[in-house]
Amino acid sequence: MSMLKLKNSYIKKIYTSIFLYVLIYIVVYFLSQFVLNCQGLVYLQWFQYVSYTIIGLGIMAGTFQWIVTGYKTDHYRIKVGVMLLIIEIVAALGMIVVFYTFNNRESIVAKDGVTMVEETPNFSFTNWRNYYDYQNIFVRKNIVRIRVEYGESSSEYTSIDYYDEDGAFIRNETQ
Repeated sequence: MSMLKLKNSYIKKIYTSIFLYVLIYIVVYFLSQFVLNCQGLVYLQWFQYVSYTIIGLGIMAGTFQWIVTGYKTDHYRIKVGVMLLIIEIVAALGMIVVFYTFNNRESIVAKDGVTMVEETPNFSFTNWRNYYDYQNIFVRKNIVRIRVEYGESSSEYTSIDYYDEDGAFIRNETQ
């Protein structure tokens, strides 16, 4: 096989590799997160979860592709690939449980006549809610505008703190 054909063969393998596109997505996603953070914004949780799912499934699909391409040539690579795929699936399931259990919940609500993103604790011994400015379907501001503290029961608040656009304290209302 000539060097040109070998080079073209490797280039074709690279461009058809799922790992390449997953790597591109990872770079674009985290670079955009950095840019948003510099602008005082953050992705909403649903978009973060979708992105992590795409990355995880892409890595698993890339591993499966790697196993399939080695099916006729190297049985050791197949065994290693299958074990790697099993480890990836177990790790993904573990991360799903951790994200679901320990991450706060977000929802879009109307608070004081303004559309805001409400953050509530999912697994916590505290009763609070933070409200952020809603930007669009993908992003919100990352500065708390309203913080509501609740007592023993979640029905009545004990205090509400209001903050300005820069996060500076404005006033407190207590019950």
